[in-house]
Amino acid sequence: MIKWNGEEWYEAPPLLKRIRQWFIWIGGWERANAKGWRLFRKIYSGKLRLNDPTPVSILGHWFTYYGWGFNFKLPSGYFVVTWGNQGRKCYISTNGTPSQAHIWYWGTPKEILEVTVFRHQQGG
Repeated sequence: MIKWNGEEWYEAPPLLKRIRQWFIWIGGWERANAKGWRLFRKIYSGKLRLNDPTPVSILGHWFTYYGWGFNFKLPSGYFVVTWGNQGRKCYISTNGTPSQAHIWYWGTPKEILEVTVFRHQQGG
């Protein structure tokens, strides 16, 4: 099927593949536009190694697991939990990024904590 995206024509994946991808999308293994699978990659020694399957999304990206965290789609944005090199964080964000977070549960950035403490000390 050929579709127009407002700027150019492109070949859309078949309907059954799009339906399957809505239920479960295995981003680390699937090639772009449902053009096949890439389960293995060659490493420097020439041996094959299984690719990381993440990100993995289910139910139209309602839930996505990344390997370093996960998110749930909410009516007002995303509930995000992360762990790894930058520490544990849990927040709600309009676009899923920490810079757009409007509720922090843990892992609040230092600059936000400083502003909060300052406002509390000022009585506001």
